[in-house]
Amino acid sequence: MRNKTFSRLATGLMALIMAGTITGVTATWAFDDGAPSPAHTDLSVRFADFVWQGSDILPTDSDLGKNHQALIAKIVDGENIGLNTPNSALNEYVNDRINSRYDRDYFGSMAVTGGTQMDQLFGTKSNNLYFLIHVISKTEYHVFTTGVYLGEQGEQFLGFNTKDGNPSIPIGEWVYPIYRTIITRENTSSTWEQVITQRGRAKSDWYDENRSNANATQIPSFDPDTWEERTMGDEPTLDEAIWTFVGDNRTATAASATTPVFFRIKPKSAGVRTIKTYNVNARFHVYDGNVSIIASSQTGTDSGGDYVYVQWTATANTMYYIRFVGDKSVTFTVS
Repeated sequence: MRNKTFSRLATGLMALIMAGTITGVTATWAFDDGAPSPAHTDLSVRFADFVWQGSDILPTDSDLGKNHQALIAKIVDGENIGLNTPNSALNEYVNDRINSRYDRDYFGSMAVTGGTQMDQLFGTKSNNLYFLIHVISKTEYHVFTTGVYLGEQGEQFLGFNTKDGNPSIPIGEWVYPIYRTIITRENTSSTWEQVITQRGRAKSDWYDENRSNANATQIPSFDPDTWEERTMGDEPTLDEAIWTFVGDNRTATAASATTPVFFRIKPKSAGVRTIKTYNVNARFHVYDGNVSIIASSQTGTDSGGDYVYVQWTATANTMYYIRFVGDKSVTFTVS
């Protein structure tokens, strides 16, 4: 078990650039920045009471509805709803999963059974967040949180899938970022405490249901057993680009204004695709699978003010890559 002597003070920001060479797909980017060739539920808490190692890497942007720090604080210590309330609904759902005949070792807010109640208690959907609690032992849980939209669940009847789920990120591909917060307690009678938060990724997967056909409904989720501490998007290799998708709304975070961030997208249907940001410092380019530039950003103005955008005509099920640069934080939409 993890030693309980830990710092309760916030640490500095985690490094955004990892050392070493990434194995796997080794194609690198040869960039040409020239022209393309033709072709809210309120989750506010008093954070001073909930400081733990690594907590400062958690997004707290209430405007985007992605306040992970407040959500974790409520999951652990929320009055009458958190894990430190022995008979809370959250504890009951976790225990039901562990003690079921199917022996599921995690419970998530995306679940059909319990998900609606979790949304009512924690405001997960209105805050564009998911959480998943992975039971390691009776005295150690891992709480995963992500603001990445995971997709639409399918439907089932009598334990048989009748409508396919529609994951935003293909099953087996990396969902990033996913934050893991380790919480521990001395024994089953003591209270849970946050130990450390880390940023990482996990592979897209269906959520296991409490039935013999675990994927009958096909609920988009991720596999907690595949989670690893890692940054993505900050290395010029194709396999480290972050997955995005049509309908996405997220923030690209860089180590500096001159450090590029890389994304990938594989649209499920053909048509004109647009990436847009109101951060006028941002510049981005779209590349095809051969890393040839096919579109560059332009500027425009609408009722929201000045913006930067890029458009291209996408082919269905074809991979494209996007390179952002110009600011440390760029919030963008994909349509």
